[in-house]
Amino acid sequence: MNLFVFANAKVYNLLFEDLLGRYNRLVRPVADPNDTIHIEFKLKLSQIVDVHAKDQTLTANGWLIHHWYDYRLSWNPEEYGGVRHFHLPGEMIWLPDIILYNNAHGSPWVSAITKAEVYHDGRVVSDVPTVADSENSIFPLQTWEPPVVYHSFCTINIEWYPYDVQQCELKFGSWTYSGTQLDLMHVSEPAL
Repeated sequence: MNLFVFANAKVYNLLFEDLLGRYNRLVRPVADPNDTIHIEFKLKLSQIVDVHAKDQTLTANGWLIHHWYDYRLSWNPEEYGGVRHFHLPGEMIWLPDIILYNNAHGSPWVSAITKAEVYHDGRVVSDVPTVADSENSIFPLQTWEPPVVYHSFCTINIEWYPYDVQQCELKFGSWTYSGTQLDLMHVSEPAL
């Protein structure tokens, strides 16, 4: 058993060095600077913490689900002992700079950088199961899901209180990239 673990560790170390030795996490993962990186994205709402009528704000907890391909993080599994995927610290790879544009207070950025699971074909995901029916989902069963707490502006009309219904819009986008550089594709879950 110890010999297997040692041999396996050598393979992972070699793969890690080969992938990240010259990797620049500040550069968009596209082969041509004119290419667009496609990010599949959705907010998985966990809890509405507060709707504050006086301040016109909404506070919500959830996860931002991202999925994309980074061609620089691809390899031939046969050259690395059959390794098809492994975990990398999120802060070591390129991550999309998606923020909440209508942020009311606090940080609009994702502050918790979770580990990402990288597959040999360049898929960047993590080990948090999301959709039970993965065959019909645009996302694989596992996706990169950093947890978030957002405080957003929300126009609240209490004219018909207590029978009012509020609709709050959360506006997400890239902070630095134009739509031709980063295509943020919102994916909603199918109705149950």
